[in-house]
Amino acid sequence: MNTPVYSKNLFRKRSYALERAAVTFCLALSSLTMLSVVLLMRFYDGSDFASTALPEHPEIILPGDLLFQDLRCGPLCDAIKAVTHGVDGANFAHIAMVTRVDDDGTVWVIEAVSAGVVENTLDDLLARSRDDAGRPPVLLGRLTPEFEPLIPEAIAHAQSFLGLPYDAIYEMESDAFYCSELIYEAFRLANDGTPLFTLEPMTFQKPGSDATFAAWVDHYDALDVPIPEGEPGLNPAGMSREPFVAIVHAYGRPDGYDGPVGAPTSFLRKQESRINRHSCEGRNPAE
Repeated sequence: MNTPVYSKNLFRKRSYALERAAVTFCLALSSLTMLSVVLLMRFYDGSDFASTALPEHPEIILPGDLLFQDLRCGPLCDAIKAVTHGVDGANFAHIAMVTRVDDDGTVWVIEAVSAGVVENTLDDLLARSRDDAGRPPVLLGRLTPEFEPLIPEAIAHAQSFLGLPYDAIYEMESDAFYCSELIYEAFRLANDGTPLFTLEPMTFQKPGSDATFAAWVDHYDALDVPIPEGEPGLNPAGMSREPFVAIVHAYGRPDGYDGPVGAPTSFLRKQESRINRHSCEGRNPAE
C-alpha cells in the first residue's frame, strides 16, 4: 500500500487552519469564563463561601504582638466573656503572643491551651473561630514604644514555660498557666518582677448576681477544688484595655465589638487618643 505524500504547502495550510481553530476555541472559552465571573460578581453575595474566607493580615506583624480572640467554645467561654468587656466592647476568651516570623512569612505564637503551653502558627489560631462574615474574630494588639524593650526577654521567659500544663484552676501561684497568666508572668519577669498587666479580683458569678455560672460550678466540681471567687487574676478582655496596648488590626468582629475591621487611619487615631488619656506610672520597663 502506498503511503500518501503531502506537499509542504498543504501541510502548512492545514497546520495554520488548526492553529486558527485552537485560538478561536481558546478565545471563546476565555469569553465564557469571563462572563461567568462577571455574573458571579454581579449576583453572588458571598454567604456560601464565608467560612472559607482567607484572613486579611496587617502589613506588619511583630514579635511581642498580642492576639485577643473571641472563641466560641461553649458555656465556659460564654461565662468568661460575660464578666469583662474588652476594648471597644469586644468579648474575648483567649490571648496569645507572637514569638517569631519566619523568612517564609510563617508567624508563630505562644499560648496556653488545654494541652499546656505550646507554640502554634498564627494561621492555626485564626482558624479556630469565625464571625458572622466568615472572618476570624481576633484583634491584634501591640505594646506602645516605651515598653518594646521588654519584648525579647518576655518571649524568652514565655518559651521557657513550653510544655508546662494548663492551669484549669486559674491559680496564679502554681507551675501551670492559663492563657492570660502566661502573658502576665512573661512580662512580669521581663520587667524585673514588676507586673505590667493589672491583676483584679476574679469573679465566676453572673453579672449583677451572687449566682455562680453553672458551667463554673460543674468545672470546679469535676476538679474537686473550691471556686477561687475574689482571688487575684486577669482575663484577655481586661488586658486588651490596658493603656499601653494599642490595637493595630482587627481580623474580624468579636462579639460586642463596635470598632472598625482592618486598620484604617481613624482606627489608629482612636487608639492613640485612648493611650494619651491614661498614665502608665508605676509600670516603667526595666532599663
